[in-house]
Amino acid sequence: MRIGRVPAGQVGVVFRFGQSRPVLGPARVFLIPRIDDLVLFDVAPVTLEIPGARVQLRVTRPLDAATKVVDYREAVAQMTRAALNNLRRTGTVDGEAVRALVDQHVAEWGIRVDRVDLLET
Repeated sequence: MRIGRVPAGQVGVVFRFGQSRPVLGPARVFLIPRIDDLVLFDVAPVTLEIPGARVQLRVTRPLDAATKVVDYREAVAQMTRAALNNLRRTGTVDGEAVRALVDQHVAEWGIRVDRVDLLET
């Protein structure tokens, strides 16, 4: 038995044999080596820098973020790049349009996009 730790400002999802256990707030967690996996998520907003935009997001449902997408940060970055490219083709690129389009797609992953700032390229 080993003791894992969920620090303040994060939540954790424990997987035992691939099955998830309830989401944990800041606390000590007892883990069985090679059987339990602890996945941590930031509760605070996360900022991603991608070419042409800065995206601020937060994980709203950690269990969905852990089970429905492999790497939520990379997935949001790819979705933002795709949205930027699609909107550039139509000629109507603004931060709110990009945010709405990306947020619509990533909501099912337990992620909320709070803001997209377009950068000068």
